[in-house]
Amino acid sequence: MTLEELERDVAELKAQVAALHARLPTPTPLGEPKDNWLSAVLGRFKDDPEFAAAIAAGREFRKSVGYADGAPREDAP
Repeated sequence: MTLEELERDVAELKAQVAALHARLPTPTPLGEPKDNWLSAVLGRFKDDPEFAAAIAAGREFRKSVGYADGAPREDAP
């Protein structure tokens, strides 16, 4: 491969990389979320009796199968 061919290939690769970079979205700096979805959902079920019942049912189920301490019971189904 001649020096001219190598320079041409490198120039082509640089152009391709620049084109790929141009297609990427601009990154959001840390600490500045693009879409603060967590704030939108926090508290959505506050004081909702059905949600509280679902949480209690899940807690009772985990206790019944032995997951309360993080490990399943040996006789769990």
